[in-house]
Amino acid sequence: MRLLPFIALLLLSSSCYRTGQTGRAPDSDYDYFDLEGLFERQAIMLDSAGSRLHKVAYLDDRRDSATLRHDLPGWRQELSMLREIHIQRGLLRLNYTSEHTGEGALQIQKFYSLYPERTAVDSLSIVSMRKGTRPVRIEAVLSDRNQLYSAHRKVQVYFDRADAVGLLRHYQYRGWQRMSGKDTVWLSVGATVL
Repeated sequence: MRLLPFIALLLLSSSCYRTGQTGRAPDSDYDYFDLEGLFERQAIMLDSAGSRLHKVAYLDDRRDSATLRHDLPGWRQELSMLREIHIQRGLLRLNYTSEHTGEGALQIQKFYSLYPERTAVDSLSIVSMRKGTRPVRIEAVLSDRNQLYSAHRKVQVYFDRADAVGLLRHYQYRGWQRMSGKDTVWLSVGATVL
């Protein structure tokens, strides 16, 4: 259980948003899904359902796990790390281009950074059953580099398909962080809602 707070601190410390000059806005035909609102609704629903969370964390080769029960502020804090993939904050949105594709019954909305050296989120993919409906899967690739450290992570979030509400079921972070002059630290956090 001692690794979970440390890994949470690592993830939060590397969730800086960079700003820079803007490019063109995503195609308005495929408007961006409100991830801030989605994660706020998830926190409320998970609290109402009395859900528990089983987390497994790895820091290099050390493993830690815990099963947690959160209240509403706890769920908000838990999901705050997922909110860093939200790219619709002010002018930040203009740093991305988008494309919309379909694979069978799934609709995929992809966003790519026009300036990866200036944005924390390199790419974002939102998969839903139909355009404009709740997501069934969200994937993002994040990277950050400055004089003190560099970091790279992949975030995957999965929601219930059968549930009309689309309740969060699982999320995971995988990646690495390297401080200047130090070894690379590999980390992974997986969480399943029970």
